[in-house]
Amino acid sequence: MQESLLSIISIPVHRDARVGSPERGKTMKVRVDKETCVGDETCVEVCPEVFEMEEDVAIAKMENVPKDLEEKVKEAATSCPVEAIIVE
Repeated sequence: MQESLLSIISIPVHRDARVGSPERGKTMKVRVDKETCVGDETCVEVCPEVFEMEEDVAIAKMENVPKDLEEKVKEAATSCPVEAIIVE
């Protein structure tokens, strides 16, 4: 019984170890590793308020992420196919 119960439980796990959570009261910071970025543009689609394309790679338009955009930035980071977005 216990095995079958465990097989139906799904626990969400961040696939990207580069996505951290800011300490309470600290501002989230974001940057794009330009050497890793392949220009997929997923981050720009998910969060255009923070990311834009510069030639063939994405860049973060700001380092400090406003509180109201933190979840979108995390989504962009976990959606990046090459894990080029670093969130601290």
